[in-house]
Amino acid sequence: MRRAAISIASNIAEGCGRKLGKEQARFYQYAISSSFELLNQLIIANEIEFVDSYSYLETRKYIQIITFQVNSLSKYTLSASAKTI
Repeated sequence: MRRAAISIASNIAEGCGRKLGKEQARFYQYAISSSFELLNQLIIANEIEFVDSYSYLETRKYIQIITFQVNSLSKYTLSASAKTI
């Protein structure tokens, strides 16, 4: 779970270092994939009672927020690059 969470931030950072456009958005998509991986691991942890219900719900909420934000960033990046062409 730690690796997936770190991967989200790392892919966002790497995307910021790329040229605006498809290349940058690709790294944001990697970050979204990592958030889905983290969500899957959280669901499994909840099912095997490794985390309590409150922690599960709170963490799931934050993962959904982050995923939405990164998806918005990806869409913005693609639309901004389309305007510059």
